[in-house]
Parts: sequence; structure tokens; C-alpha cells
Amino acid sequence: MSEVIKRDASGLLLLTGLTLIWAVMAVRMGGFVSGFLFYTGLIFTILEAIVYFTCFRGLSVSRNISQHRLMAGDHIRVSLTCARHYFFPFTWFTLRDLSDLKDQCSIGEAEFLVPNEKNVKLDYSVYNLQRGRYHFNQLECTGGDLFGLVRRTMTIPQPETVLVYPRVQPITHWNSFAGNPGSQKQTYKRNWQDPSAVTGLRNYQVGDRLQQIHWKASARGQGMKVKEFEHEVSCEYVFVLDQREQAYRGLPPEVFERAVSLLASLTNFTIQHRYFTSMLLTGAHPHYLSAGRNEEHFVRILKALVDVKPNGRQLLQAFSHQSGLQWRKGKKVVLISPGMDAPCYDFLNDLRRKKAEAEFFWIADLSRSSPPLQQKWRTLHLPVWKIDQNSFDMALRGGAWVGSVSS
Repeated sequence: MSEVIKRDASGLLLLTGLTLIWAVMAVRMGGFVSGFLFYTGLIFTILEAIVYFTCFRGLSVSRNISQHRLMAGDHIRVSLTCARHYFFPFTWFTLRDLSDLKDQCSIGEAEFLVPNEKNVKLDYSVYNLQRGRYHFNQLECTGGDLFGLVRRTMTIPQPETVLVYPRVQPITHWNSFAGNPGSQKQTYKRNWQDPSAVTGLRNYQVGDRLQQIHWKASARGQGMKVKEFEHEVSCEYVFVLDQREQAYRGLPPEVFERAVSLLASLTNFTIQHRYFTSMLLTGAHPHYLSAGRNEEHFVRILKALVDVKPNGRQLLQAFSHQSGLQWRKGKKVVLISPGMDAPCYDFLNDLRRKKAEAEFFWIADLSRSSPPLQQKWRTLHLPVWKIDQNSFDMALRGGAWVGSVSS
């Protein structure tokens, strides 16, 4: 893309006009004063013209960002490099990085006074980035003389995008629901079944463990083959993120960020254990991400979570008829929401009538006391995980509520 240059030559034109006037006075009137003014004005006019026309000649500016993909809470380091073949004395030069983060950098604002050197490297950092998509648009170079008579601005487009994914926390203590739907007392067990239950073979994928390789099948010359276990093909997790605007009204923004981070952490957990994982976003533009279980699929989930906001207007029950939520054996629906209100209850109750397994993750507000579990939720006979602290693994260690019993 081409550079855009803006010029301000009003001071140079004024100085040129005064020099011409003094030249006429020196010719017609003569005298020391007229001659002194003329030669002084002529020298300054030549100097200002040189600054005006050669201010950015041979200038090259570039930006280097330490990383373009990171997680919430991380920081980036931005390096600006300025190189020029020569510099003219008695001038000033500033460099400004125009981006969505220009007011959040470590120095207050990403604007620098460049010293008069041929090669200059300028650095700044942005700490504690929040989840989102940030655009670095262009570099703005402004130069002029020390007297303020001339000024030029050159804009160099250098578009770049930084994606900040939600923070992914390690989870080790999530026990999936397993019990009789009609019983009042439920039990929990590890969802990961006997690894010896091999049902077939598949092609090797990046991330597969060495113990999963089927060496005899691989030796037949048809590529690397990996054992496929029963639990990998029979179970699928469908994660539903409650994005209703009404559900988050009056709550601090960190509640929604915690919900998004929990969703990313749980999907990372299921994909690491080779379970098919799909996701349903219920925002202003609903989106269903079909099932997958490899690292590429997890990256797609993170990218989809970058721009999510609590701006949904549809009731959750309207999504229970989505094609991805159609019940089949082995499919488990996981709802993440900050409120135990009627829409959440109706959504889960509708799934229960379809005999679909479901779990509910309740994102509690840390700034206020949580209400007790209501009586009607006991009839659903599903686990309710209360996330009432920033560490998800510690919150899951406390077990889940089933009715009014913590198991």
C-alpha cells in the first residue's frame, strides 16, 4: 500500500514572501538593514526548503510484534525500527504507532521523539491484554524544523492483527455425571473408560501418544496407524455458552470472561482426552461449531471465542432444537451460564425430556453471596457445578450439586 503524505508549507510560503519583500527593499532603498534582512531571510528560506523537501527522503519504518496469538493476561512487545540514509540538523521527527492499543502501552501512548540518528529502534510493551481482536493499522511519521515553520506528516499503512484468546486453565478433577436419572442420590466416576477397549484403527495425528500406535498395522506399509478406543467414538461433548444479554445484566464483566475461559478450559480437557467436542454460541449471531477432537479443532474453538459478547436475545430453549443438540447415545450437553433462572431451567428440562445427558456449570458472582439451589432444580437430577473462584480446578475439586446434595 502506498504512503500518504500531508504537507503544511504555510510557514515556508510566508518566509518566502517576506524574503521577496526584503529583496525589493534592498534593491530600491539600499542600506545595511534591508540587505541584512534579505540575506537572513534567504538563508532561512533555503534551509526551510531543504527540510521541507528532504524530511522523509530515504526513510523506512517497520513494526515487529513479539507474538500475534496469545492468551488473556499475557503481554506483547512491539519494536519500531526507523532507518534513513541521512538526517538534516535542526529538525525534529516523531513516530506514532496507530492501533487499538495505543492508549494501553507501557509508556502511556505509542508516540516517540526519534533522535537524530541513522538507525533507531524503539520498543514498548502492552501488559495484561484482555480477550479480543486488536488491529495495528499504520505508522505515522511527523517531522519539521525547530522554528515550527514547516511540517510534514507521512502515514505508512502496515496492517496487522493480534488475537487474544481466552485464558485456558489446566483441569484435572472434572468427573462426569454417571448415575440413574430416577434416583435421588447420584454418583460420579471418571468419564475416561478402560483404555484397553480398542474398537478400531485410524491414521496417526499430531499429538497422539506413543502408546497408542499400533505397530503391527503400521508395519504393513499403509502409513502410521493408531488405536481407536471405544470411549473416543461413542462420546461427544456439546458445550453451550449462555450469551443472553439479560443473564449478565448487573453483573461485572469478569463473570462473562470467566465463563468464556471456563469453556475454553473444558474443551481443552475433552480434546486432550480424544473426545469429540462441539460448541454452540448463543449470541446475536448464533454459531454452531461441529464436532472435532484434534489440536486444529481446538484452535478453531479459541478463534470463535475471541469475539464473543453477552449480546444474545433469544431464549436458550430455542436452541434445544439445533441439529447439533439432537440426542443420541453418548452425547452430553454442557451448559455454562451465570444464572439459575427460568430460561436455563427450561433449556435443561427440555433436554431431559429428550433423555439427553446434561451438566450445568454455574458461574457465580464473586462479589456477592450465592443463592441456595432452588427446589425445582432437584427434579432435573443433573450435576450443577458451582464455579465460585478463579481457579477452575479448585472449584471442581469441591464436587457438583445434585439437588441439594454436594457429591
